[in-house]
Amino acid sequence: MYTYYFGLNLKAFPYFIFTSMHKSLIAVALYICASAFNFSNAQFADFKTTEKVLGKMIKNRSSNFVVSGDGQRIAYVVGTGRYDAEMGPSESWEKYHLVVDGKVGKPYRRISEVQFSPDSQRVGYISTTAVIIDGKEDQAFGESATDAVNQQIRELYGLRFSADSKSYAYATSSINAEGPAFIVLNGIKLKSYARVHNPLFSPDGKHIAYSAQIANPRRELVILDNKEGPTFDHLIEDDNLKFSPDSSKLTYLAWPKHNKPAQYIMVNNGREHVVLLGGEKWRTFSPDSKHLAYAFETEHKKKTILVDQKIGQLFNAWGLSAPIFSPDSQRIAFVVTTHNPSLRKGQVYTVLDGKSGKVYQELLLQQPIFSADSQHFAYGAFNGTSWMTVVDGIEGTHFNSVRDLQFNPTKEGLAFIAQVGDKFCVSYRGTNGTLFDQVVDLQFSDDGNTLAYAALNSKDKKWRVIINGKESPPYDFILAKDAYDHKTSTPQSQSSLRFISNNQLQFLATRGDRLISVKLQIP
Repeated sequence: MYTYYFGLNLKAFPYFIFTSMHKSLIAVALYICASAFNFSNAQFADFKTTEKVLGKMIKNRSSNFVVSGDGQRIAYVVGTGRYDAEMGPSESWEKYHLVVDGKVGKPYRRISEVQFSPDSQRVGYISTTAVIIDGKEDQAFGESATDAVNQQIRELYGLRFSADSKSYAYATSSINAEGPAFIVLNGIKLKSYARVHNPLFSPDGKHIAYSAQIANPRRELVILDNKEGPTFDHLIEDDNLKFSPDSSKLTYLAWPKHNKPAQYIMVNNGREHVVLLGGEKWRTFSPDSKHLAYAFETEHKKKTILVDQKIGQLFNAWGLSAPIFSPDSQRIAFVVTTHNPSLRKGQVYTVLDGKSGKVYQELLLQQPIFSADSQHFAYGAFNGTSWMTVVDGIEGTHFNSVRDLQFNPTKEGLAFIAQVGDKFCVSYRGTNGTLFDQVVDLQFSDDGNTLAYAALNSKDKKWRVIINGKESPPYDFILAKDAYDHKTSTPQSQSSLRFISNNQLQFLATRGDRLISVKLQIP
């Protein structure tokens, strides 16, 4: 373990005895040491850095790093055996292994859907023939299976842990059009159907739902806690099922025999069904679970947002976005697109509490956001020339691009990443920070007093964490969300940056072939 004070590694340098005759020599030595590690005494005077080496990285890494929820565990996939450069990243190597906390797992022809449980204690992933949970194969499928039903399984997918980390589930598909296909819950095969789709756990982890297809006659249905709902001609498959935040309701969009879509709500473990007007599959529950909103098209081709089945303002529009509720569930906003964006004639604007905002050529793909106290509303907009943030209807400074908008959780002020030329900085309360080649993973501490992010400087090709404008020691790579990973040629999908407390930040990084856990103490 190494501790840095004022940018110097106390174990890495000889100890100097300060005497009057050595003052000049010491000054030169300190300058050389600081320069060699590119540390700035002024920058590090406000906090100390503690590093712990977690071990060496295994060669031939073929995946992004997967980080546990607490930011302390790490997993990644490596390849072994023959290598074929013409194949895709998940097929280039003859065999693949999952490395978890430095331990190399069993070889498989393919590995996918690697994930930690929400409590960070369990790890699961899918191979070509099995789902592996906590280092053990759940059961074998395909040609190597001993069970006749399992031999007919072609693919495994949709691995999920429940929110309480006590359960896991995944889906199977058959080599036959009529099944068997089933969900596996905690190692137990549930009822077989012709097809099944990704399982979904409720937010409290107590319920599980999925959609399925019956072969003869061909019908589709939703299963909630092993209870079958009504059958339909069709169910939208991807992202159709959605639980309310309090886990009491499950909603989905379906087509009955008369071919008119309807919204269905299943409550009381599937024993009661509520039928609502049809509309878009993208629906939103309010944070308090008392309200349900979604986009709807009337018989006259007008677009509107239904809130609790009440038709709101009508729009002549190409489309409406999924509605957004404020944290207190009292306000609602959505985006109106006037024309098909692919025709490059589109114009967009927001509607907040029934009031339309200014029209822009584009809005940021990141949906508009509310402040924690629900009093402020912000989004990114493009006027045809430049990008800007818009807060409560007021336009900010113009940039080449803006992204990752975040309100301070306890105080006034919006922070975001802005592009200036080919560089990036963090802009907060009207002040722009230092320009870097990459800036990612913007985060506030819970008390709102500390703003942190990861940044890359092309001069030394090193990554640093920036905390309230002060830099951490440099690293070859920091496991920050959206940081570009040259080893895999993809952005890092998960973040390791975590505020342990309001004055302590931890993250994972690499230096050479070593993985390092870093803690920054902030006074």
